[in-house]
Amino acid sequence: KGYNTYVVYKRLSDIEEELDDCRFLRCHQSYLVNMDYIQQVDKQFQLTTGDLVHIRQRGLKAIRQTYLDYIAAKADSQLE
Repeated sequence: KGYNTYVVYKRLSDIEEELDDCRFLRCHQSYLVNMDYIQQVDKQFQLTTGDLVHIRQRGLKAIRQTYLDYIAAKADSQLE
């Protein structure tokens, strides 16, 4: 599977706002992750690329829950 890399010089919060897409989760001050590419979750996300993405410790439980809710909603929509 091919992945694209883009270099953008903006504040991450501005990019997050412009994307305005429920697939993207701000999991750390330095990371915005597309939840469709998360393969495993613990104290960090492992992506399908093999990359590890840190999850901020403050809010870890809520961030993981957001991901689990996203996956559940996605599974429900595929069943319809």
